[in-house]
Amino acid sequence: MKNNERLPSQARLWELLDLDQVTGALTWRERPDDPGFNWRAGRPALTAIDNHGYRHGKLLGCWAFAHRVIWKMVYGGEPEYVSHIDGDTLFNRPSNLHATDATGVARNAKLKCHNTSGVNGVGWSPGENCWRASITIDNRTRHLGYFALLSAAVAARAKAEREHGGFSARHGEKRDD
Repeated sequence: MKNNERLPSQARLWELLDLDQVTGALTWRERPDDPGFNWRAGRPALTAIDNHGYRHGKLLGCWAFAHRVIWKMVYGGEPEYVSHIDGDTLFNRPSNLHATDATGVARNAKLKCHNTSGVNGVGWSPGENCWRASITIDNRTRHLGYFALLSAAVAARAKAEREHGGFSARHGEKRDD
């Protein structure tokens, strides 16, 4: 599903959908201009879940992510990224969403499933037969060094995170899947 399709206007979204501000649930509204659609009125909208755990569905014939629709309904605009503050991609309460960029998404990311060390930016380097630490800042990966001990690589990564700042408290948490 493409994420670069423009959503309808904020006003049009409110004509099409109701939003529960507490739960983030969307429901279809009646459409005076389309009585054939009205059997859906009051039913949940955009409830399919994709492979990455995001709610989505068809909106006026185009695919749309629920969290992006909710952002536009409440705050207007379409930022580059809309991220979930608590990391729960199914919890679309407006106060759990924030606009960000690619760097912000990365700094709020959980641990990758293929990670070998249990720490973001630290992994085993078979060619060097030791641990490698790195950090990505401004879309550039910076090598922090090779280390015989995992604890030394982890310390180097933690120091780099403190120096560069902006990493969320949940950055590097273990994934649920």
